[in-house]
Amino acid sequence: WLVRPLVGRSMASIKLPAIYGERYQRKLNAGADCVSLKNMAPYFYEVGNKLNEMWERSPIFSDFLVRTFRSRYYELISKGLNSMTGEEVLLLCSKLSVEEQQLFEGGRISTVCFDSWLQMERPAAARLPKSRQTKKRPAEQAARQPTLKQAARV
Repeated sequence: WLVRPLVGRSMASIKLPAIYGERYQRKLNAGADCVSLKNMAPYFYEVGNKLNEMWERSPIFSDFLVRTFRSRYYELISKGLNSMTGEEVLLLCSKLSVEEQQLFEGGRISTVCFDSWLQMERPAAARLPKSRQTKKRPAEQAARQPTLKQAARV
């Protein structure tokens, strides 16, 4: 909030941080595993978004942010929804920015909730063995079976 007025009065200038420079753009475009955003820029997307708003650069910078997010997000979803060992989770989380860690944890929690929902106790009718569940019986079998009234008389 303070940078815009200072830049407008020529009291300051905006310089793009190194993590958003061409060198890191090439690394991030190569793959999500190449750069650890947690160590370099824990709030990579948030700061990048603010810089993009303030600097009003060409769409190249915003395209870079979107492309980086998509490629890393795809990896988070594919790895987060599949079963991973504790070591693999720690290794992956060591490379994620704060925003990516929140997404990853949200995905892991939703997967656990979905799995527990699938294993919930089913209604009584669903637990009956197949032989005990009601089936449509042919007319011949129904005729041989005593009705409730006949059974009550006995």
